[in-house]
Amino acid sequence: EGGHVRVSSRARPELCERTHLNLGQLMMEAARNFKGTGGGHAGAASFTGEGSLLEIRGWLVNRLFEHLVPKS
Repeated sequence: EGGHVRVSSRARPELCERTHLNLGQLMMEAARNFKGTGGGHAGAASFTGEGSLLEIRGWLVNRLFEHLVPKS
């Protein structure tokens, strides 16, 4: 159920530039939400926190979706 989860992330530089995606900021936000630590830079970052894999994965997917999908 709940435990320690570690997430590593990478993105192509072109994607980060075109969409202003910063995985380091995303992982720091995840760390605040899931009682952990995280960071990195725009194209590569990681985070370790507390919670279930499903909960953390869902949160990250939602945040990425909010950032990457244009609002209509």
